[in-house]
Amino acid sequence: MAVIEHATRRVRILGATVHPTGQWVTQLGRNLIMDLQEAGSAARFLIRDRDAKFSAAFDAALADAGIRVVTTGIRIPRMNAIMERWIQTCRRELLDRTLIWNQRHLLHALREFETFYNGHRPHRTLRQAAPLRPLPGPGADRAQIAQLDVRRHDRLGGVLKSPPRAPRANAFAERWIGGLRRELLDRILIVNARHLRRVLAIYEAHSNEHRPHRSLGHAAPLRALPDPVEDDIKVIRRDHLGGLIHEYAQVA
Repeated sequence: MAVIEHATRRVRILGATVHPTGQWVTQLGRNLIMDLQEAGSAARFLIRDRDAKFSAAFDAALADAGIRVVTTGIRIPRMNAIMERWIQTCRRELLDRTLIWNQRHLLHALREFETFYNGHRPHRTLRQAAPLRPLPGPGADRAQIAQLDVRRHDRLGGVLKSPPRAPRANAFAERWIGGLRRELLDRILIVNARHLRRVLAIYEAHSNEHRPHRSLGHAAPLRALPDPVEDDIKVIRRDHLGGLIHEYAQVA
């Protein structure tokens, strides 16, 4: 069980168990209230789903602390999109790459990820800063920047990597590597080096000529957006690598 602050993106992992109950969730809610009071947080709302484990005692404990509980709609995960996104990030960056042995190991891994997420992982919403570690000011000494010593710290055997003081040192390449793994390598079985080179060449052409990029206004690096037209147009889809990659083209 975890909560995240929308403004700062700070996450708090409250606990984990194999058999969660309403009483266990209520106790974690009380622990959360004490943590927020010690941190001086002025939280006013808590968004949760409609799981039956969130009992009336849980809502009453938060209400006594001045926190209003807001339940999400049925089958509307976007009402709690920030938390849902964090769960996806935790699975993709940690749990899918770690073999968990027992509850103690799980709690240790989650604590390491919590520290990494709050203190080192860059966030686009925070302009690539971390929730508990802001970016250095623009007036930094140029001599100090030129002699900046960047070292990588590995956590959990290399599953998590955090370069101190420079989260944006190579953000574009790291982002591309993440996209390559998520869109291609995690979904295909590589047979040999020749197969890998062929797959990477196809993905390179797709990324440069067809894949939309948000920073380019959804254009591709080597293919600008077409001029807008009012008439109906016909679009066809071309599949590559057995349907793993889809490309769309306008028919003249």
